Parts: sequence; C-alpha cells; structure tokens
Amino acid sequence: MPRRKKVTMEMLEELKEQLTEKYLVGKTRWLPERNMARSRRWKDRLLRRKHLHHTESLAPAFNVTGIGIGKRVRKGKRVNQLCLVFFVTRKVKNVKKAHLIENHLPELEGIPTDVVEVGIPRASALPGDSIGFVGHGDHAVTGTLGMYVRDAQGRVYLLSNSHVIADEGRVPPGTMIMSPGPADSGMPVPVGRLARFFPATWNPAGNLVDCAIAEVPPPPAPPPVNTVPGIGPVLGVGQAQLGMRVAKTGRTTGTRGGMVVNVKINMVFNYPHTNAVLFTNQMCILGTPGTLFADSGDSGSVIMNAQGMVVGLLIGTAANGLCFANHIAPVFQALQVGL
Repeated sequence: MPRRKKVTMEMLEELKEQLTEKYLVGKTRWLPERNMARSRRWKDRLLRRKHLHHTESLAPAFNVTGIGIGKRVRKGKRVNQLCLVFFVTRKVKNVKKAHLIENHLPELEGIPTDVVEVGIPRASALPGDSIGFVGHGDHAVTGTLGMYVRDAQGRVYLLSNSHVIADEGRVPPGTMIMSPGPADSGMPVPVGRLARFFPATWNPAGNLVDCAIAEVPPPPAPPPVNTVPGIGPVLGVGQAQLGMRVAKTGRTTGTRGGMVVNVKINMVFNYPHTNAVLFTNQMCILGTPGTLFADSGDSGSVIMNAQGMVVGLLIGTAANGLCFANHIAPVFQALQVGL
C-alpha cells in the first residue's frame, strides 16, 4: 500500500488543474447515469451486469465529470483530512482494477482521494416556473428570482441564471421576464426586461458564471430591504468556506439549509443547447441529512450564510442531492452590479 504523502492545499490545487486539463477540458461523452431514486433492487441488478465491470466506459475519461478539493468521507462521516475529490457518473463496487482512478493516474500515488457519484450534473431550471420568459423558440424556461441588485447608476435589476431568463444567451435583450413563469399557475405579470447575461459556453478555459439580470421597470419595486423570504435581509457579500452552513430559498423546494462541502470544483455540466460545458472553481453544497438542498426549478437562488451574507448563485443539481453554485464575487463582477 503506497505511503500517504503530507498534502497541502497548493499540492492539491496543482493536481486538480492538471487532471482538469486531462479529463474535463473538451469532454463530450458521459457514461450513462442510473436513476438513483429507484429501488435498491434495481440498483443491485445494475451492479451485477458484467459489462459495467469490464467496459472502458468506467475509465476516468468517461466516468469522471468533476474534480475538487474537500474533506474525506468515511462510513458516512466527514473526517478532518484534505483530499482530492473525484465526481463520477457512476460509482460501482468491485470494479476491475484496470478501471480504478488511481491506476490511470500514477501522480496520485500517496495522495488521499475520495469518489462521489453525482450522475450527470445538469442545469436545474424547469421549462417554466417562478420567473421566466415566454414566447421564445419552441419552449419557455423558468427558475428562481435570486435577489435584487443595482448598478453604479442606481438602476435596479433582478438576478438569476442565464439558462433561466436568457435561455443560455438565445433570448434577445429587452425580452420581458414574467412571474410566475409559464409552468406555474397564476396570472403572470412582467417583473423586468432582460438586460445583460453571461451564458455558459464551450470554453477550454472553463466558465466561472451562469448569470443574468433583468432591469426592473420604473418605478423600481424591490422590497425596501433586499430580503430573501425564509432567510432574511441580505447584509453583504461573503466568501464561501469549507464547512460553512448556508441556506437558499427556491421556487421548487422553498427554504432549505445545507453545508458547503467543496469550494473549488472544476465540473462538466450537461446544458440543453451547448451539451458539455466546463465550469471552474465552483462551490458544492450538501443538504441536511435526508433533505435535498435544491431541485429542478431552484436555479437562480442565491446562497446565503448564517451572517446574512450572500456567497453564491445556484446553477444546478446532481442525482445524489449535491448542488452546485457560482461564487457570488465573479457573478457581480461579470454583470457589473452590487447590492
């Protein structure tokens, strides 16, 4: 058994970037995911299929969908040991040694690792909900209004994802954004006009943000205090940290709490129009035991810590309940807005 090295954050950062270049940049194929919500009997049947243990699709080039740095989990408990975390489409027991990650990566000898099954991470907006656009192409997309922001001239905007209110850049500026979105009941009312957006695109260097703003028509009508229902007023901008307790309020699941378990993930997401999209330095959040932190339709929610600081913008979910978010600082910088 290889001797464990004394690892540092800098060492893991360097390895993460090397492996991102090797396995995530240019990724276009995934191992088909399983339905993680189905019965254990279904899972057991799947695990017994011999071709899953012998196919090259279990090799990292197909199976690894994200790489990050976090604390190891052993027997369901998080231990105080930094490690390189591999997010895979499928984690299979008793897999052939030829397909083990460490056998493909000699540079990992002595480096603590962890493997987490996430399926295929996807942008989580439903086609129509809470806020969204209407009448573009053959569909309408909806998600969650995150919060209100302002630019240097004092103009007020609502903040969400590009894949929610700009259809990944396919909706022209000036398009009216409605609430509730087309998928929800109720009389839709205009809440803003699409102003600026930064869609996630195929980019070998990766994307930092999936964000968009819609200008609130005058007179501006956000609440006097920028308050997230169920959480409280936004008091400032913070930085996500490992182990930080956070919360969000989204259209689908309402107010939910969770913990930041990774702050520097490089992850490939499957977007409807652009297919494989690489994000870099994203955060990962796990809900409280037995509870999903977010689900489809919650995209665009802001992530807040216990001190009332906004730290992230939710962009997607995975099959095992993990959720992913942009850090809020690059979102504000890209859109040239603040509180």
